[in-house]
Amino acid sequence: MNYIDNKLAHIDGLVEGLELDFSTKEGKVIEKMLDVMNDMSEALSGLMEAQDDMEDFVEELDEELSEVQMDLYDFDEDDQDDELEEDDDELYEVVCPECGITYITDFDSFEMDDVHCPECGAAFHLEQKILDKVSSEEESPKEESVEEEV
Repeated sequence: MNYIDNKLAHIDGLVEGLELDFSTKEGKVIEKMLDVMNDMSEALSGLMEAQDDMEDFVEELDEELSEVQMDLYDFDEDDQDDELEEDDDELYEVVCPECGITYITDFDSFEMDDVHCPECGAAFHLEQKILDKVSSEEESPKEESVEEEV
């Protein structure tokens, strides 16, 4: 912004050096143009200051949100990425029969046949083939762990 202010000061000096008569039509036009350019420069300075303030505010919010995330969820962004990569095979895609929204969930957080849509709250039953698949996937690790203990 300093560059623009310097250029305007230079132009003001040139106009003064010309000793223009501001009572003529041309002098009035040049005087008004200089006024408009100075006003634009001030407005631009104000916008840049507001932009800097806004950037500082957003940065503070981001830091505070990160702290809340760490306290509330007890992990950071790197841990979250690692967890998502590890749990990909345990996630299921569910379509709500009421509102039609598709969402991804793991069935550890739901009771087996009592699923509620997070969007509309409607309760619905899963199809039997899905229940069989989930049940068989949940039983398999238990059977393997029993065999390992024996």
